[in-house]
Amino acid sequence: MKWRKGILVLSAAAVLAAAVFFGLVQSRSASETGALLSVQVPSDTGWETIRCWRGETGEYWIFLPAYADLSRMRIHSVRTGTEVTMDGIRLTQGMSCGGFRLDTAYELTWTTGGKTESSRITLRQSSALPVMYLDTRSGSMAYIHQDVDNLESGDMRLYGEDGSLEWSGKLRSVSGRGNATWNMEKKPYNLELSEQADLLGMGTAENWILLADAYDASHLRNKLALELAREVGMAYTPECTWVDLYLNGEYAGLYLLCERIEVHPQRVNLSGGNGFLVSKNWEWRMDARNQTYITTDANAALRVNYATMSLAELDRIWQSAENAILAGDGVDPVTGKSYAELIHVDSWAEKYLLEEICANIDAGVLSQYFYADESGKIHAGPAWDYDLSMGNQAAWPSQTPNMLFANRSGIWGSPWYSALYEKEEFYDRVTELYQTKFLPVLEELIGTRLETYEERIRQAAAMDQIRWQTDDPRQEAQWVKTYMSQRMDLLTDLWLEGGQYCFVQVRGYDGAALCYALSPGTGLPDLPVYEDTETVDYDGWYCEQTGMPVTPGQPVETDMTVELRYRILEPEAGQETAQAGTPSRSALGLGIVFFAVFLGAVALDRRRNWLNSG
Repeated sequence: MKWRKGILVLSAAAVLAAAVFFGLVQSRSASETGALLSVQVPSDTGWETIRCWRGETGEYWIFLPAYADLSRMRIHSVRTGTEVTMDGIRLTQGMSCGGFRLDTAYELTWTTGGKTESSRITLRQSSALPVMYLDTRSGSMAYIHQDVDNLESGDMRLYGEDGSLEWSGKLRSVSGRGNATWNMEKKPYNLELSEQADLLGMGTAENWILLADAYDASHLRNKLALELAREVGMAYTPECTWVDLYLNGEYAGLYLLCERIEVHPQRVNLSGGNGFLVSKNWEWRMDARNQTYITTDANAALRVNYATMSLAELDRIWQSAENAILAGDGVDPVTGKSYAELIHVDSWAEKYLLEEICANIDAGVLSQYFYADESGKIHAGPAWDYDLSMGNQAAWPSQTPNMLFANRSGIWGSPWYSALYEKEEFYDRVTELYQTKFLPVLEELIGTRLETYEERIRQAAAMDQIRWQTDDPRQEAQWVKTYMSQRMDLLTDLWLEGGQYCFVQVRGYDGAALCYALSPGTGLPDLPVYEDTETVDYDGWYCEQTGMPVTPGQPVETDMTVELRYRILEPEAGQETAQAGTPSRSALGLGIVFFAVFLGAVALDRRRNWLNSG
């Protein structure tokens, strides 16, 4: 699982079997109860059927696209042998919905075999967004949801926000995608069209992605990060746009339709000669799915998405670049080449800035793409996967605006960016690009466009909130704005205004590390308190430099590393002996969970206080 997926992922892993069972039951239940009532919405190609959905409380909902007109909608079907009334009106096949109103909870009753049941039903309508209807060949998503690699053919219709048909055709396949995101109930998908198509002006291709943004109640983070990347000129940044998605007639939520990162004339165009496209991931993930990858001396595992050279040659290219990046003088001792000869420096500086600005805890770790074109230099990018950036409290670690993610060695991630950050020429380029390219776009993006986007998707996000029981999207959007505004202030002061900071690294278990930028005299952040176990005796938190114990709130006057000290106890007879100097596997897991839960609780409490005060 991704460590970045934090508390939610750890919890999901602990109850995976129950979650899978519950998901199947809920999916079946939704399909069965949806047959109670459905409506037909007229469109360019005829009629689209939308089934009602039953929530956990037993209430029914009909989620409508923005272009739907109640006066033109018709009751499509009721359960055979069942008499259904809505607001006391007996529903018949084909009757108009014009007498009903949106956002009104109507009394709903149905009688079968002399037994009458009742509930309430509400019609909700989305924002003015494009709408995608996807029907699988089987009429169900059950097979696809069984495994991320399962796929099925089907049909798709895509309408503009006004209901005009944008594309209609066959799907070669729809399948799952993602790693930790696939474990969520609201799932992301890969789409392969039967022919190349230009969807909503994003370029012609066959392969597309539907991001669920299940970890991001605001539905803004991926969109904002990718737009920032595009507008500062980062090459091959995927385009994306929001859509309301209906799967086999059932509302599936608010999704982000994106271009897929792939070698293609309309995507990553490497048609001019030799090149490659790779992405960072964890070895065990790629082994589990039989994916091809190489591993560098610094333990960076790179999946080979595309390459015109042998794996041995690709490995040689990457090792030379890594050697140069990590060398103090920036020169690979094997080839004698400098890092500036081996990598495209500006693309690496831009990618570093995007990761740090967005507070991406995957910075340099996961969902990190790199490519080489005919120039032979390694480019950083395209940008991808920012759902848990920008202060998302679902992430581990819980993020505060004064944390750093990419420019400190030992922080979760590879050492590439931190090593480059220490090189004067690279640092100077970072600060120059931040001032001239990133900051002007950021000020407009966070200061104006964020609110425009939040308003644009407000009704769609509200429907998604009901469907998937998420946090309040409006409050989450406001939190993104506040967090990013504070982060811009920090980075501007650090890089452009000469602000002085003490950098405090907090090291927990198994290399887990946080880095805070604190003004001199600022107190240490809260630190978790561990309870002793049968196998581990915790001594508390200490300053690595002085060897003295530290406590939260203690003033910080210099750079320091705070480390958790503990002792491994002798196991009782018959117990497995833990490795010297490291906690047992169970203690390790409990430590990580406790650390995550504690930091998450602190951050969420602070956010609640801020929201309540505003």
